[in-house]
Amino acid sequence: MYDFSNIPFYKMILITFYVFLRFYWPLIATAAFVLILWRIKLPRRKKLHIALIAICLYVFGKTVYSFFPGYVPGCKVNANNGVYKMPDYTIIDQKGGKFFPPYNITLKEPIRKIFPVPVKNAVGTIDFDNAITVLKFRGDTTPEYDIIAKNFLREVNGDFIFGFSPVFHQEMIMYTQTRWAVVANIKTGNVRKPILTMSLDDIIGGIEPLDASNNIFVQ
Repeated sequence: MYDFSNIPFYKMILITFYVFLRFYWPLIATAAFVLILWRIKLPRRKKLHIALIAICLYVFGKTVYSFFPGYVPGCKVNANNGVYKMPDYTIIDQKGGKFFPPYNITLKEPIRKIFPVPVKNAVGTIDFDNAITVLKFRGDTTPEYDIIAKNFLREVNGDFIFGFSPVFHQEMIMYTQTRWAVVANIKTGNVRKPILTMSLDDIIGGIEPLDASNNIFVQ
């Protein structure tokens, strides 16, 4: 929980106003445009022409911004396959420290397991579609669901004990699933499933790279 008691009231009002404008500026701009168009003294036919031109310009600008952001002045695009950089935040100073309110992204299904992947602005998960999926975040918009491998096990996710490895390779990821491991290439989608122990008394709780260049890991 954040303690907002030390933040001046006027700053809270400004932050609320900023957030409101950030998310609802299209509605505000549309209402202002309609009001101005309604109040000015012009023939109805001319007003309809102006409204039609404004709608066409908005659709054109929205299309360019969504699909060709590199042509928009001031729109910064990450070099990693056009993925947007994370948006700027309102930094709040409080008691000698700084923090920013996080933004929320709605996913298509609940998610519990995430792990690091060698992809910028992305995380991996096994909670969707019985597959290994890389979630690529595009700022505050819906993430891209990149399925790496699907149905390589009857239950990719399930009532198992999982242990996820940190990033150790530019293309490979690895995690353990109770008594075996899953090694996947996120570029090719190739998956290997080596068994680590046959004993029912042994449970693999995790795995760490010891010398990844020589395929040496510790469990």
